[in-house]
Amino acid sequence: MGNTPFVTRKCKTHDEMLSGRLRFEGWTNLAKHPLIRPMHAETELKLFVFVSALDIFATYVLLRDGNFVESNPVAQFFFSRWGIKGMIYFKLGMVAGICTIAHVVSLQRPEWARRLLQFASVVVTIVVVYSVLLLLKHGQMLHGPAGGGEMDLSRAGQTVLIGRAEC
Repeated sequence: MGNTPFVTRKCKTHDEMLSGRLRFEGWTNLAKHPLIRPMHAETELKLFVFVSALDIFATYVLLRDGNFVESNPVAQFFFSRWGIKGMIYFKLGMVAGICTIAHVVSLQRPEWARRLLQFASVVVTIVVVYSVLLLLKHGQMLHGPAGGGEMDLSRAGQTVLIGRAEC
């Protein structure tokens, strides 16, 4: 059997086995571990994840045709190396990192975690609103004018930076 933590001890009773209280050698009771407790700011966490998903979608829509470029140099690094998948993985990693930090902070200071997630949600919401405004302002470059007429070719080859529009 050795010293591996994956070797189970024999249960004292059949009821203990059925109730799922098997213990592993060398492991603490994970249900009582402080990092396994529920998040104190669940509503704020859900809102942050939602607006982050909107940000990922808006970024995808802006970058997919090549009419817009990313102005964040770190995000641009991932986009230039691995394309849209790299950008999505980068953004998901940032979301996971912020959620992890908020969870760890919430174990000692739940109000700070709430404020951190509220602040992050506001920042990401501003980015999403800006992305939507870019699409609305420069949407003619993507789909042509609403009336079905000819597209203004003087603006067709123009590059717009996400974060800083070049008009």
